[in-house]
Amino acid sequence: MDLSTVTFFTNATTEIQVLAVSQQCFKCSYNLLGNISIAKNFTHLFDTRWPTNFKFLNNNQSKIVTEHFVEHGKYIYSVYETSSGIISVDNKITNSPALSFLPLIYLLVVLVAASIIWPLGKYIYRTFRHGNYVSDSDYFLEMEEWESKISTISKSQKSSKNELIVRKPARIRSIDTFRGIAIVLMVFVNYGGGQYYFIDHAVWNGLSLSDLIFPWFIFIMGLSISLSHKRLLKQENKKLAAFRTICTRSLKLFLIGLILNAGKNLSTWRIPGVLQRIGISYFVVASFNLFTAPSEQTIKLFSSIKWVSHLCDIIPFGIQWLFIFFLVALHTTITFRLPVPGCPTGYLGPGGQSEGGKYFNCTGGAAGYIDELVFGGKHLYGNPSLKNIYLTEQNFDPEGLLGYLTSIVLTFFGLQAGRIMFMYKSHKSQVLRWFIWTLITGGIAVGLTSGSLNNGLIPINKNLWSLSFVMATSATSFLLFSFCYILCDIFRVWNGSPFLFCGVNSMFIYIGHSLVSFNIYWNEQYVTHVSSLVVATFGTSIWVTSAFWLHLKKLTFSV
Repeated sequence: MDLSTVTFFTNATTEIQVLAVSQQCFKCSYNLLGNISIAKNFTHLFDTRWPTNFKFLNNNQSKIVTEHFVEHGKYIYSVYETSSGIISVDNKITNSPALSFLPLIYLLVVLVAASIIWPLGKYIYRTFRHGNYVSDSDYFLEMEEWESKISTISKSQKSSKNELIVRKPARIRSIDTFRGIAIVLMVFVNYGGGQYYFIDHAVWNGLSLSDLIFPWFIFIMGLSISLSHKRLLKQENKKLAAFRTICTRSLKLFLIGLILNAGKNLSTWRIPGVLQRIGISYFVVASFNLFTAPSEQTIKLFSSIKWVSHLCDIIPFGIQWLFIFFLVALHTTITFRLPVPGCPTGYLGPGGQSEGGKYFNCTGGAAGYIDELVFGGKHLYGNPSLKNIYLTEQNFDPEGLLGYLTSIVLTFFGLQAGRIMFMYKSHKSQVLRWFIWTLITGGIAVGLTSGSLNNGLIPINKNLWSLSFVMATSATSFLLFSFCYILCDIFRVWNGSPFLFCGVNSMFIYIGHSLVSFNIYWNEQYVTHVSSLVVATFGTSIWVTSAFWLHLKKLTFSV
C-alpha cells in the first residue's frame, strides 16, 4: 500500500545525482537515491501519502521538482541535459492505477444511506402498524424504557399497594452519544481504519481524525465528573467516602490499562497508556473539584448578583482556575526551560534525521527526556508514528508524563462544559456558552500555532500533548458536544443510536477490542486499502452489534 514505482533515465553522458525528501519530513535534508547517466538508470519506490521533493544535480546545474505520486502508479522520469548544462525534467505515468480512496467513498455512501433509511423505515412502521397513527415522540419510547431500567435510582419507596416506585434523574442522551462516537471511531482506527494516512495519527505536528478521539474521551470524562459530583456526595454523605470512591475508580482504570499493555516480555512492559492517563486525569480533577467546589448556597449568592450572574460558572470556582493556570505555566516552563543533555533547551522537534540529524536522539525534547529518566526507554512505546519518516531509533511515548499536565487541563474543560449544563437551565444559555468556549479555545490554538503546521510558537502535536493541541481538541469537543446536545436533548430529532449503545458500554468495548481482533480479509492480497477497510468495518460492526445486544439485555459494564 501507499507506494509507487519510479524509473529514472537521462541523456547525459556525465552522471546526474538524484536526491529526494518527503515533504512530511520537517527540516530534513535531501537523501541521495543514486546516480543516473546515459548508460545507467535505476528504479525506486516512493511513498504516495505525501508529496516528494526531488533535486537533480550535475556539475553545473540543479533542478528541484515536487511530485505527489498515485498509489501503485508506475512513473518514468526523463532527465535531460542541454549543451549549456541546464537540466530539465519530464515525467509520465505508464499505467492506470486504481483510486485508493474509492472503497472509503463507497463505505461513506452506505453509512449515509443507512442513517437515512433506518430511521425512516422505523417511522413508517410505527406510523402504520395496526392501522393506527403513532406520533413522532414514540421514536424515543424504547430508549426511555431502557434508560429507566439502567439509570441510577435516586429514590425508591413502596406505594400503598406495595408496588415499587422508582424516581430517577433524566438521562442526558448526548453524553452517551458523544462518548459512543469516540469509542466507535477508536475501534475503527485501532483495527486499521483502511490504512489511510489522513485517518491515522499525524506523523509529528498536525491533527488528524485519530488524534481527536482520545481527547474527546478525556473531555467527556470531565463532563461526567460534573454529572456525578452531587450523586457522590448524596450517596456517600461524606467527602472522605466520596474521595475513596474516586480513588478506587482511578486505580481500576490505571491497573486495567497496565494489564492491557502487558506483553509476552515483561522487561519491555509499556508503563504509560491511554487508560492510565484517563485514570490519573480523572483522579486529579474529580478530587480537586470534590474538595474545592463551592457550596450551592455560595453559587446562589453569586447568581443573585446581577453583574456576576452571567459568570457564576467561573467566578465562584476561582481557586480551580488558578490551579489550571498553574498547570499550564508548569507545563510551559518545563517544556521550554528544562535542560536536556545533548539537546537544545526548549526543543519540540522529532529528532532523527530532522535538521540533518543534528539532534538525532532528542525526540520530544523535555517530554521524551523525562519519560526516559522515570520509566527507562524499554518501558515506552516502541513504534511511535514518527519512526518511519524521521528514522528515529529511540522509543517515545505519546502518553508520557509531561502530557498528564495538559490532559488534566482538557479534563477540566470537560468539567466546565458539564458545569454550564447544570448551572444554566436555558438551552440557549448553555449552547451559547459552549460556542463561546469553542471560539476561545480555538482562538488560543490558532494564536499559539500562528495558523501554521510547523512554524508557530507551540505547534499542534498529539505526541507531546502540546498546549495548542489541547486547545484545538477542546474546541472540537465543545463543538461536537453542542451538536449532540442540540440534536439529542433539545430538539430530540435523533435518539443517539447506534452510538448511544456504545457510549453506555464504552469500557466493555474498549477492553474487548483491545483483546480480540477480527482479521476477516476481502481477498488473499490482504495488504490493500480494500482489505484493511473490510477488517476495520467488520470488527467495528461486531462491537457495535455487541453494544446493541447489551442494550437489549439491559446490561451495562463500568468501572
